[in-house]
Amino acid sequence: MNIQTKCHVVNTKSSTGNVSTALYQYLCQNIVGTEEHVKTIRMMNTVRDNYQSTKKEKMITSGSFGEGLEMRGSDIDVMLVRNDVEVSEDTPIYLNAAKVHFTMDMENTKSGYTKLRLHHYKYKKIFKLCNEIGNDFFLSNLSFKQAFSSKMLSTVHGPCVSDKDEKLDVAYCLHSKLWITPAKQWVIRSNNSWPKYDVKQFWRYLLLDYVMFAGTSRLIPTELEMEVHCVLPPVVYAHFLGFLCHYHLQNSWQYRDSLRGLQLTIQENSRIPGDNMKSKCYNILGICFQLLGDMESARQAFKQSVELFPDEKNNTAFQRLVIITMNVNIVRLIFHIRLTFSRIFSISNPSLNSCISNSMFT
Repeated sequence: MNIQTKCHVVNTKSSTGNVSTALYQYLCQNIVGTEEHVKTIRMMNTVRDNYQSTKKEKMITSGSFGEGLEMRGSDIDVMLVRNDVEVSEDTPIYLNAAKVHFTMDMENTKSGYTKLRLHHYKYKKIFKLCNEIGNDFFLSNLSFKQAFSSKMLSTVHGPCVSDKDEKLDVAYCLHSKLWITPAKQWVIRSNNSWPKYDVKQFWRYLLLDYVMFAGTSRLIPTELEMEVHCVLPPVVYAHFLGFLCHYHLQNSWQYRDSLRGLQLTIQENSRIPGDNMKSKCYNILGICFQLLGDMESARQAFKQSVELFPDEKNNTAFQRLVIITMNVNIVRLIFHIRLTFSRIFSISNPSLNSCISNSMFT
């Protein structure tokens, strides 16, 4: 019994490793590019940032593109760090009179946020960017962003100013060169104080209730684009993503293993809340069978989905069943047409009969 249990654990780890490797290969080939491609983009970003930085501001390309990932549909994020403004937690001992100085006021603020109190200024125009509270002046978040807006960057988008299509996000930043008090504990924090792997995995299951794609999402797999509202349990989507990776990489043994894991998850109703969500899971299963050419199993999966959620408007299983039926009828029609032509030709020229019959299935 103990031997069987150990073997199961080893196989599970091996399966997880295979899925991870397949996912990595699929991402490299179809989404983010190879490791060398990513390194090249990073190097180009660094060179451009250094070239376009000035004495007044330093340019940093950030976000996914800054990390070398050229994702389809993603925007470009740029940080412009002002060099003529300094921020410190306490009043600086040595003050550069040529720069504007702000000090942090974290009293009555949310964790991770701070108010910036004006401590020293060289030009009075800085007051246009501040709000007066009592006897002090504090930097206004909104006024600061509006000061850098232009015809090209006309939209305030969160902490950034963006173009009208929101393809370019520019965040003007102020830099504190020293670690502030709330962050100092992370500098000396021991790795042993972090939760163990099993605990973090458990947290992930608790925190991630479902996977949802917006209608305009460019990350949704092509196989799911027909879905009206693509909301799936994370475990089911993980099996489906593993199946797709192995299927497109033509790893037949691995994608069948992923398919078995998907079937088992649905049968055991593992972390699948309600009939509506389970019907979507059967749709996923049917799509897998369709890709493999097993139309009868796909039909049964879609029928299960219809029984659980009989809403023709919001359940794509109805459409998928119609498509399967149409495809079957088309195949039958083509077969009968070929058979008819075969009989006609066999009557006029019997010697062609065997040749045409063989070509029907090539």
